[in-house]
Amino acid sequence: MPQILKPVPRLRKKVIRLDLEGERAKRGVELDSLERFIEALRTALRDFERSATSREYQIRRGGHPDARSMAVANFRLVGYKTGSAILEIEELLPQVDERSLQIPTEGAATQNVKNLLDAIDAGTLDPAVIDDLDEARRALGDDGAFGIKVPARRKRGLIDARRIQKLRQARAAQPEATHVTVFGRLHLIATEGTPRVEIRAADGYNWSCTFPPELEPQVLRLIKRQVRAEGSGYRERANRGVLRLEHIEPLPQYEQTALFSFTVVPATELEQSQGIQGPQGLSTLGIEDLPDDDAIDRYLAEMLQA
Repeated sequence: MPQILKPVPRLRKKVIRLDLEGERAKRGVELDSLERFIEALRTALRDFERSATSREYQIRRGGHPDARSMAVANFRLVGYKTGSAILEIEELLPQVDERSLQIPTEGAATQNVKNLLDAIDAGTLDPAVIDDLDEARRALGDDGAFGIKVPARRKRGLIDARRIQKLRQARAAQPEATHVTVFGRLHLIATEGTPRVEIRAADGYNWSCTFPPELEPQVLRLIKRQVRAEGSGYRERANRGVLRLEHIEPLPQYEQTALFSFTVVPATELEQSQGIQGPQGLSTLGIEDLPDDDAIDRYLAEMLQA
């Protein structure tokens, strides 16, 4: 039976085109590879928006990103063509109250893609976003690459192995990492692939954290807890830093009790619990050579004459 393909119409005003290249995208795209590519690209868009705006990323109940992070990566597939596979996607407006997002809903996802391409050209990407883009590229094969054409941007963006290497080299020029100790609340900021966390310190400073595999069980147990963390990192901007965790532990959670009790406790019981056997005298206060009344009067007189 001949394969029937829907022709890709001429690029419409608000449609973004993705050109997929690689050994897994030559005669169509393997479904597993396409799913992996889409998921990694959406993660890159969410991580980029979070890092570019220096805001706190929240995971809702069920492991889903918050509404704002969903809005800036919300697209639907509207066209497909084989060969070097071409996907056409357009923005899908979220069905949420715009005021809850603190950003305009219309055009937010498309603008986020444009901003991502601008940051790629400038070489100013967060390491997590570079990892996400590399994951998307490698989903198409070891030789994988993909281009992005946004209608509002004249230049087409290309993400391939060479571009990823240049982005990593640009990040290597960042300040030298030092030993850092951080106190703050731990948040989960990514569930796809390798989990990533963020510590929001008491002073409002955000630390984007990675960690070795052996720390993962302990880190995930401490999500939404106040923690003390140590590792190697540096301050990246005025309110954001990067930290590689080496040690993390929960801060003690003290139980607040009533200051006064309405229960009457006999004095003899209090004396016994505190080891008091009788009057102790002034000597127990550790005060020696107490001044007499005449000495106090002379001191006051001298002060009044001064």
